[in-house]
Amino acid sequence: MNKILLVIWLVFATSNLAFAQTTSNSDWKTYTLVNKEFSLEMPIGKTMRGFGEKSVRYAVVADDTYFFVFSDSPKTLLQTKLVHEIIKAHKAVGSSSAVGNAVGEKFAFADADGFYQTILIVQTKAGSYVFQTVCETENNPSVERFFASIQFNETLGEESSSLNNADE
Repeated sequence: MNKILLVIWLVFATSNLAFAQTTSNSDWKTYTLVNKEFSLEMPIGKTMRGFGEKSVRYAVVADDTYFFVFSDSPKTLLQTKLVHEIIKAHKAVGSSSAVGNAVGEKFAFADADGFYQTILIVQTKAGSYVFQTVCETENNPSVERFFASIQFNETLGEESSSLNNADE
C-alpha cells in the first residue's frame, strides 16, 4: 500500500513539474492564502494551481528550484499523507520549527536522484499545509528565503497578493 501511495504522489509531483512554469526572473513577491492564515514569499512567475475537492496545490520553478505549497482540509489530509509517505521512504527525521503563531515539523534530505528536498508541514485548526522545495544544491539561498518568509498569523498585511490569484 505504501508503494502505491508513493507512486501516486510521484506521478502527481511529476505532472506538476511538467506544467509548472520556469522563470529566470529572481524577483519575489509576498502572497497570502485567501483565508489569510499564512503568508509567504515566492518567486514571481505563472503559478500552477490545482484544486481538488479538499486540497489545493501550487507550484512554481525559479532559480533552478521547485517550490510547492499544498493545502488540505483538516478532514481529508490527502496531500499531507502522501508527503508523509515520501518522508518515511527516505527515513528523514523532522525537527520542530516555529512559524509565526504556529509550530510545524521540518524535514531536509537528499533523495535517490541527487535532489535536495526540504519539507515543512504545519497543521492548524483550519487545515494542513505542506511547503516543499526540490533543488540540486544542499545550501540554496532561494530555499532559505522561501522557508524564512513563511508566517502564520491572524492579521496579515493587506498589500499581499492572494495565492488564488497568483497568475501574473
